[in-house]
Amino acid sequence: MTHQGEYLVGVGAHDFGRAVENLDFERLTGTPELQALFYATLSQLFNRQVPKQMTLLIGLPLGAMSGESGKETIKRIKDFFRAAHEWQIEDESQRTSVEQVEVTGQPVGAVLEYFLNADGSAHPVRREDYKKEVGVINLGMSTVDLLSCRQGQVIERMTGGDTLGVQEMLIELSQQTGYTLAELDEQLRRQQLDLSQLLPVWERRVFGYIGKVWGTSYRRFARVIATGGGTYLLQDALMRRFGSRLYIAPDPVMSTAIGLYRFGLKHLRKDS
Repeated sequence: MTHQGEYLVGVGAHDFGRAVENLDFERLTGTPELQALFYATLSQLFNRQVPKQMTLLIGLPLGAMSGESGKETIKRIKDFFRAAHEWQIEDESQRTSVEQVEVTGQPVGAVLEYFLNADGSAHPVRREDYKKEVGVINLGMSTVDLLSCRQGQVIERMTGGDTLGVQEMLIELSQQTGYTLAELDEQLRRQQLDLSQLLPVWERRVFGYIGKVWGTSYRRFARVIATGGGTYLLQDALMRRFGSRLYIAPDPVMSTAIGLYRFGLKHLRKDS
């Protein structure tokens, strides 16, 4: 429960009450459903022993960060998170204060997952790739992001994002079947969803966007890092296109968060 109302969060939540499915970038700026998800995540992550103070490193879709509207979005996100937070979960009070908020692009997390070990130290075998150019394809629920970088510096002309995420297929299925997007997502994660009619079209749209942004320039990359849940759906097609350059993280769904976490550990190592 938040000061804006009571929410059910997690697998099966859409079996009760009214579904809230807001997938535009506005949802990231402190909407009631974002608050509920944020508080539920903290409660579960820390087993309801949430630290009194914390620092957040947030990964955003590249489209949410671009242009003048992106600057305003980032400001609103920081304003929401950098504050005192209080909520209840199953009648148990929780509170924390976020003292500092940093924002970066989600594909950056995938780069960090690739180049850093679990303890935040540099991966010795992948140091040579760091000196070269690396590309990232982030196939998320709402967006497809492409990032290109060299020695940690973004190559702007080969970086971009579009709203071509997996939700494109789920929205069409939702209209056909009456299931909510969350219910379809649960079926997809259980491998119980038939996408055979929609997947070829989505695949062509995704690779059309990759071709628009990268063209044949991906041949320059020492590594193409694929991340996001959509990677499971397009794994074979990605392998055909990028061959030995392709790297898929052990957990593509969580690799962005894992990379940002490792980056935090890296800074702790420096400060200790």
